[in-house]
Amino acid sequence: MSPGSLSRVETRRDLRDFLALTDRLYAGDERFVPPLHATVRGWRRRGVPLYVLRRGGRVVARTTLHTDAALDARLGRATRLFGLTEFAEEAAEELFDGIAAAGGGRPLFGPVSLLPNQAGGVITSGFAERGFIDSAWNPPYYPAAYEAHGFTRRFESDTWICPVPDKPVFAFDDIRLRAEELRVHRGDRRRVKEQLPILREMLNASFASLGYYTPISAEQLAEQTDGLAYLLDEALLLYLTKAGRPIAFVLCLPDISAFVARIRGNLHPLNQLRLLATRSRFRREAVLIVKGTVPDEQGRGYMRLLSRELHDGLRRGGYHTLRSTYVERTNPGSAAQYTADGRPAAARLHLLRQGPRVRELRALEPDFWRAPSAHNTQPWTLTYDGDEVAVGWDPARALPVSDPTGRDLRLSLGAFVECCLIVCADAGLDVAFRPDPGPLRVGFLHAAERRYETPFTTADVRARGANRGEYHGGRLPEEVAGAMEGMRRLPCRDLADLLHAADLHQFGDRRVTRELRAWLRLTRRHRRYFLDGLSDRALALTRVEALGLRASLALYPALRRLGLPRVLAGASRGLLDYDGDVLVLVGDVTEEVGLGRALMRNWLTLSGLGYTTHPLSQVIDCEPTREVLAGRLGVSDPETLLHVARVGRPKSPSPPSARCRS
Repeated sequence: MSPGSLSRVETRRDLRDFLALTDRLYAGDERFVPPLHATVRGWRRRGVPLYVLRRGGRVVARTTLHTDAALDARLGRATRLFGLTEFAEEAAEELFDGIAAAGGGRPLFGPVSLLPNQAGGVITSGFAERGFIDSAWNPPYYPAAYEAHGFTRRFESDTWICPVPDKPVFAFDDIRLRAEELRVHRGDRRRVKEQLPILREMLNASFASLGYYTPISAEQLAEQTDGLAYLLDEALLLYLTKAGRPIAFVLCLPDISAFVARIRGNLHPLNQLRLLATRSRFRREAVLIVKGTVPDEQGRGYMRLLSRELHDGLRRGGYHTLRSTYVERTNPGSAAQYTADGRPAAARLHLLRQGPRVRELRALEPDFWRAPSAHNTQPWTLTYDGDEVAVGWDPARALPVSDPTGRDLRLSLGAFVECCLIVCADAGLDVAFRPDPGPLRVGFLHAAERRYETPFTTADVRARGANRGEYHGGRLPEEVAGAMEGMRRLPCRDLADLLHAADLHQFGDRRVTRELRAWLRLTRRHRRYFLDGLSDRALALTRVEALGLRASLALYPALRRLGLPRVLAGASRGLLDYDGDVLVLVGDVTEEVGLGRALMRNWLTLSGLGYTTHPLSQVIDCEPTREVLAGRLGVSDPETLLHVARVGRPKSPSPPSARCRS
């Protein structure tokens, strides 16, 4: 079955069309070096899916779409790979939509042929230089087309074009040769099959620490080096042993790119004979395919010795130019050979990764919005911009009177971020959060290398909720209380007097009460009853209680002097008169977003154990009660008290609070 508008290569004609696309795209342009047809046919025989995009019967784009279990294990996630990807500029959108459809929710990574440690990438500079074997070349419109469709740059690398120096530039103390039992070995066409396993062992050890590298099997190496003996210049395959142990290697090949481009990648038997007959013509430029040093011998100058010997072999062979396949920028040791004389890179190359697309994230927003917020204002905003999503807030949904410092706002933003990450992880999306405070912003959600690690799921997010009704008596088990991040606890009754005093303060303040009233939804006739705010159901009020509260608040200016605040505060007088727990979040006020994330994890943990919470942060909104509470907890700085809630097992369930996204 083909994804989107892509059709899978099924017939010989399909395969011919797949291979012929670049003949048309790059007609007359020798900068592009096509893959060998035999290699592509071999991949298809092995089951690698090839796809083409047709318009009016004509192929305008192509790609592979494949997976690799070893790379998935290395990256810790399932990834859809793509490669051999070529397209006409006007076909980019349809191609990438098809590739995304094929991803099935997996992150996309490429272009690679077939793996990152084999070949691939997109060049983002150096378009004037021609490509070469085992390297990439593409037109200037490729990077912009990828990025316009949500791909981001990964594994930044460089390729190099260096003149072969006419005298040695790499020094090595030859006294070390005898002292360390060092011996330089050269390639041997007759013994290539014996030497390749030695190189493979060093290759896998040398690159094992790179994030994208998967060990090359004997079968893969045999496939990649098929025909090597016919092309090999024995002076350009070197490896070093120390006391008989292979520790470093370098492999260069004569650059036959011009020949491959001229025959359009079709190295059929007749062209093979032509290459063998004319191979001496290709002893002017060489390509450094790969080099490395085993980890425990790195940093001791052994690659300088091999580089010296390589340059000597290049000079004696009449070569004037050395090209390198891509070298990742996190691997400066490998680039040292090219940067020694200050030479700039010939081209910059990136592998590309497409994380969650906008429509995938937007589809998850109803679950993101299940995060808690003071008065259920849901202040969060998501601003989609390319491959990042800014997490911010709407000032119209803040509480400037009752939350003048923005403490509750930042805690709720942290809880929102945690919800986003949990929900994305459960949906199979690799998303991370980068704190980056700015105007009306706390940071960015962005594509990540791996999925957010969390024990929670979207179902847990949906199941969590506050409950302002009655709780069964009973303290939290020690192991549960001890697992709460950043929380202190004390018995409910120890907070009863402070809660009453804080409620008196809250209802006695006209501005605070007016702000609270603006977020109350005490009748279903309220136009925002099912969207946000505190409903009668969320407050566990009966119809009569809700009606009474509405009436009293409507008459607040007149009734305030007659003792209405005391009446309203009295409603909670017995709320904490039972054997239960109150949890208090204590932490650095500069880390409130991060602490909001921790708070969300605590609430989800409690919810999973059958507990629920009831926020009582009015106790720390009132300065006198906050100071008394700090003293009871033994906290020296009252400002570090950030959230208060009672916790327990409710006697009856509470309906889910309303949400703007549903």
